[in-house]
Amino acid sequence: MPRDILARALLIADKMIESGKLQGAIDARYQGWTGGLGKEIMDKKMDLAAISERVLKDKIDPKPRSGQQEMLENLVNRYV
Repeated sequence: MPRDILARALLIADKMIESGKLQGAIDARYQGWTGGLGKEIMDKKMDLAAISERVLKDKIDPKPRSGQQEMLENLVNRYV
């Protein structure tokens, strides 16, 4: 029985990966981290003090946006 559950989970995970829908949502959510300040942070080129200085100097004020959690939960549930 546990092997059947594991096999089913792997098949579902494969379908989710192959569809690309989940990855598309992830890519859209984190697109700002692939260039500019986000890339510098991810490449560890700036420490926290440098990030703070840059944010204050450039008056960076990001606005909150939805992570679309409910939509992503529904997407995953469609596969299960």
